[in-house]
Amino acid sequence: MPWRLTVAAIYSPPRHSISTDEYKDLLQTLGNRFIVGGDWNAKHTQWGSRLTSSKGRNLWRAMSDSNYDYISNGAPTYWPTDPQKLPDLLDFFVSHGLHRNNYLIHSNFDLSSDHTPVIVSLSAAAINKPPPPTLTTRNTDWNTFQNYLEENTNLNIRLKSPTDLDKAAHYFTTLVQKAAWLSTSAAEQQATLISNTPLHIRQLVAAKKRARRVWQ
Repeated sequence: MPWRLTVAAIYSPPRHSISTDEYKDLLQTLGNRFIVGGDWNAKHTQWGSRLTSSKGRNLWRAMSDSNYDYISNGAPTYWPTDPQKLPDLLDFFVSHGLHRNNYLIHSNFDLSSDHTPVIVSLSAAAINKPPPPTLTTRNTDWNTFQNYLEENTNLNIRLKSPTDLDKAAHYFTTLVQKAAWLSTSAAEQQATLISNTPLHIRQLVAAKKRARRVWQ
């Protein structure tokens, strides 16, 4: 049976309310192996949005119930012209039947739209990817981390408006970052390229290299 993949695009206007069952009905029409991407107008912290909306919550439930995956780079894709609004992530992909080792995702900043295009590149073979950036490692000194937070956290922060909440969230995020950087050595924070090739394939390649050296 030939390998088939359904590719689809989506735009969901923000004014429409979509239930979990409606999301399930939509995604089930795409078959057993698919990727669908676009402007979902569904926010959820799971794929990198600033907050979780009712549409995002319903979509995540539908995905979880059916074992679907999301593909997102976690970066904002919507840049509102209204200065009172903040950038957020609205554009991403939902997939099924694809292995995470076989695709790459990146943003394209060449266009002038208020939405950043997000591009997924698929490969039939496993792709070598750099490990995701992390603030801490298994060797992080958690006592140093805790002490820094205890000594530098300011609890007397004004929380009277949405702007105050955004400033407080930014302050706390920055504080945690500094604590992590101080408690984790620079050498441990450096990312190294890792292979996402399955173990049995890497073992087979290594065995062939050893055999080649013997015959030489």
